[in-house]
Amino acid sequence: MTKITSIINFSGTLGGELTGANYKGIPVLRKKAVTCCQPNTQKQLEQRLRMKLVGKVLKNVAPYLRTSFSKTCNGASKSV
Repeated sequence: MTKITSIINFSGTLGGELTGANYKGIPVLRKKAVTCCQPNTQKQLEQRLRMKLVGKVLKNVAPYLRTSFSKTCNGASKSV
């Protein structure tokens, strides 16, 4: 359902293809994303597996990084 709030500002879907929204206080009109019907290439699949591995490693390392950096930084730069 489309809600018209002024002549150029509305929210919701218009005709199934356009969507009105508010981005950082600015009214915007977006078109629906086109879905691709081509299968992923082997290189794309390999890259996604690499990024998946990086995400898992960072998820496990992040608590240690937060602890070590919070002890050394304390909101001020050590280089000064």
